Amino acid sequence: MEMCDNQQITLALLASAFLAFGVSRALCSHALYGALAVRFLRSAAPKQKPQKLTTATDTHKN
Repeated sequence: MEMCDNQQITLALLASAFLAFGVSRALCSHALYGALAVRFLRSAAPKQKPQKLTTATDTHKN
């Protein structure tokens, strides 16, 4: 109500917010900020070379 200072328009604003959320999810199932965060974290992660997995039998060769 502080946003519009009119109680009559509050229900219309609420309905339009729900409609916008529904349309957004219909177009793209992932949230925008969540997808951007995942993309950023993947690019910011240090690149590591795959390490060879050694087993107990590899260390005790004669």
